[in-house]
Amino acid sequence: AIHRINNSGYDGDYISDNFIRSTRFKDGQLVTSGGTGYKALVVPAAHLMPSDVLAHLYELAKQGATIVFLENYPTDVPGYGQLEQKRQSYQRTLRQLPAVSFSETTVTSIGKGKIITGTDYARTLASCNISPEEMKTKFGLQAIRRVNDTGHHYFISALKTEDTENWIPLAVQARSAMLYNPMNGTSGKARLRQNNGRTEVFLQLASGESVILKTFADQEVSAPEYGYWTPVVQNDVKKTSPVTYSFTDKWGFRFVEASPAVAATPDSVSLGSWTEIPAKGAKNVMGAACYTTTFTLKSPADVEEWMLDLGDVRESARVRINGQAVATLIAVPYRCLVGKYLRPGVNTLEVEVTNLPANRIADMDRRDVPWRIYKDANIVNIHYKKDNYGKWEPVPSGLLGPVHLIPMQTLK
Repeated sequence: AIHRINNSGYDGDYISDNFIRSTRFKDGQLVTSGGTGYKALVVPAAHLMPSDVLAHLYELAKQGATIVFLENYPTDVPGYGQLEQKRQSYQRTLRQLPAVSFSETTVTSIGKGKIITGTDYARTLASCNISPEEMKTKFGLQAIRRVNDTGHHYFISALKTEDTENWIPLAVQARSAMLYNPMNGTSGKARLRQNNGRTEVFLQLASGESVILKTFADQEVSAPEYGYWTPVVQNDVKKTSPVTYSFTDKWGFRFVEASPAVAATPDSVSLGSWTEIPAKGAKNVMGAACYTTTFTLKSPADVEEWMLDLGDVRESARVRINGQAVATLIAVPYRCLVGKYLRPGVNTLEVEVTNLPANRIADMDRRDVPWRIYKDANIVNIHYKKDNYGKWEPVPSGLLGPVHLIPMQTLK
């Protein structure tokens, strides 16, 4: 149910029967005992509900709250204590609820508030007159929104295969906004506009990328603009603009850490999983390997910025250019801006990749080598049986690529 509510464009929190008992209607909102305010309370296809909770929901609606029942009204009370007495009380409240067909969305006024019923989640929730977040319903993004003293905070994730580069309508109004990248610490003022009475923010998110958006309802914040970048398009006539550099040659290779130790590794490799290199034990390694290569740029300062895109990395990477630490990348997209580290002429790129311990664990289980340093009855398989990981196939490890160095410019 919570996924269907989220996919309809709304944020929601779980609430218990006990919290409902202490919830009050105040200043146009449902307010919990903790002081958090909500615009509606949704009961999704519940079949059991304490009689006093149902009665309290009805009273909240009379006071002005919006109460939503999806798919059905609860049909009975839980437990056996004072069962008949509770059922009689429950039925008295149930008879006061609107007699409706849940196959259609129905809005019924109850006192100063309303009870909304229906089966179609999106249509029924829309009747609450609460603006859904189109970043969820139309742009395939995931988001959590929370109110603060000056506006709202959003945590937005692009959990989809496509990149996002678009003006995104917000369900709240804002005068200005800031963007914060939690993975690299960059921040800046977001591009904002008003369109048909709604605030829109320009978002540029790669597949897998996340960002924090902070909106300001009445304040015009002063800050440098957030970095919106786009690849440089080479001039088709003069062909003077730098082009993307693709690292297609072999890379220098060595294990920095390896358990178990691997002997006789090749000095150079093509990009791919190190489990496939011709070295005994490479399939079972838990550790880190350093990939090294050189490349030549005539004049890197001719463009505003350069982006290093490592492609597929299993699982994290430390990047160094010309001996300087650039970034540690732990999740997709494995990209970072590197312009200030480049110099005219020959440059050296090092990528130190650390893999997961899965291959090492599987190997030790195959050889019955004790490695668990804990005793926990809950470490079992999906059938709740004790098991080991010896059946696991080797998982990819290392720098799989492809790796590109891309000239970038500010997106206008």
